[in-house]
Amino acid sequence: MSLSTVLVTGATGFLGRRLVDQLIRQGFGVRAFVRKTSDTAKLQAAGADIVSGDVRDADSLKAAMEGVDVVVHAAADTSGNARDGHLVTVMGTKNVLEAAASAGVKQFIYISSCSVYGIFDCQPGQVIDESGPLERFPGKRGAYSMAKFEAEQIVLKAMTEMKMKITCLRPGTIWGPGGETFTPMMGIRVAGCIGIIGTKGFVLPLVYLDNLIDAITHCIDHHRAYNQVFNVVDTWQVNKSTYTDKVLKPLFPEACFFKIPYRALYAIVWMQEIMFRVLRREPYMTRYRLISSQRPVIYSPGKIGRELGWRGKVGFDEAAREVLGSKQ
Repeated sequence: MSLSTVLVTGATGFLGRRLVDQLIRQGFGVRAFVRKTSDTAKLQAAGADIVSGDVRDADSLKAAMEGVDVVVHAAADTSGNARDGHLVTVMGTKNVLEAAASAGVKQFIYISSCSVYGIFDCQPGQVIDESGPLERFPGKRGAYSMAKFEAEQIVLKAMTEMKMKITCLRPGTIWGPGGETFTPMMGIRVAGCIGIIGTKGFVLPLVYLDNLIDAITHCIDHHRAYNQVFNVVDTWQVNKSTYTDKVLKPLFPEACFFKIPYRALYAIVWMQEIMFRVLRREPYMTRYRLISSQRPVIYSPGKIGRELGWRGKVGFDEAAREVLGSKQ
C-alpha cells in the first residue's frame, strides 16, 4: 500500500521546511505550497513537488489540491499586524479548508497554538488539557494570538460540518535548529543584556521541532486522530533556569544575564498602562498579556499519548545539543 500524498502549506517556514524533509524521508509524496517569491532550492533538492500560490488566493489552491490525500496547514502570518493576520491566518485557513474539502482530500491537519487557551482565567499550577478554558479576550493577547484563535474556531466548526476528517494540533513554543531560542515568555533582550522574568514554578511549554513533526506524522491516516484536538508539548519539563543555563548562556556567552522580579515588572507595566491611557496611546505591554504569558501552568500532552501513542523521541539535553551545534 502506497503512502499518502501530503500537501504542506507554509513549506518554506521554520516548521514547514523540516516537515517536508522528514515526510519525504519517510516515503510520503510531498507537495510544497509556496509563494512565488520564495526560495525553493532546498525543497526541490529534497524531492518535493513545488506548487506556487497564496493562501489568500482561493483559485491558486485548487490546482495544488489535485491528487492530494492529506493537507498539513502550517501557513500563518507572523508579522504581528492585525490586518495581515486576518487575511493570511484567518481567511487563509478558511480558503485552504474549503479547497481541500472541494478536492476530496481525506484528512486536514491544522497547526494551531497553545495561545488559544485563556491562561488569565487559570490558577497557578493548573494542568491544561484539551478541555481547558479558551481565551475569552484573544484580542488582548495581540494580533498573532487573535488570528490563531479565530482560525482555530473556523477549523473546529468545520469538524462538525464537513465530511473531511480534521485534526487540530495545539503545539507549545516550537524550538529547534534554525529557530528562535529566546522568546518574550523568557524575558527581555536588549543589546548585550538578557533579563529573565522570574516566576516561581514556571515550566516552559516547549515542543522540540522534530518532536512536533513526529506528532504530525503520527496523525496522518490514523483513525483516532480524526476530528480530534491534541496538545503537543514535550513530556519532559524544563524551567526557565535550566533552559537559561543549558541553552541561552552557551548561545550568548558575552551577554549579561540578570533576573527581573515579576512583581516589580507587573508594577512597571501597570504604571505604563496608566501613563499611556492619559496620553491616549496604546501601551507597549499590558498586565493582561503579562499575566497570560507568565502564569505558571502546565500544558498536558496526555491525550495524544493515550490516543496515538505519541511521546517525543528527542529529550531536552539532546535537543539543546542540536540547537547549539547548529549555531556553530
